[in-house]
Amino acid sequence: MTHAARSVAAVAVLVALGGQSVYNGASGAGKTESRIEEDPLMQYMLVYSLKDTASPSEVAALTRKFQSWQPPDGITMEGNWSNGYSGGYALFRTDDYTLVGEVASQYSGVFSFTVDPVIPVEDMVPAQLRGTDWAVS
Repeated sequence: MTHAARSVAAVAVLVALGGQSVYNGASGAGKTESRIEEDPLMQYMLVYSLKDTASPSEVAALTRKFQSWQPPDGITMEGNWSNGYSGGYALFRTDDYTLVGEVASQYSGVFSFTVDPVIPVEDMVPAQLRGTDWAVS
């Protein structure tokens, strides 16, 4: 999956979770209320893919173990979605990025991972506009 496709998937997941953009069009017009002050924790989308080398017995054992899995203290799993056949997406919220790595390492024998920070559109659009304004000035 390309980075762009992962980004689209992450936005789709955030919308499904009830995050709503108040951004209105490419001009940047519209209300841009930030949620950063009310919730300073970052969200990370962990995209996992089944390794070609994973045996059916390894997958079955880890799947059984996952049924009683709990995230480490300091990280919350906000959602976990399977793509139905070879992996999926898990959304985590934490202020300690190393905990995302800890979670991934627990499943690294069977899955490979990419991790992307996901930022609410209403927080990112003003920053992107400031950056592009600077770039074209």
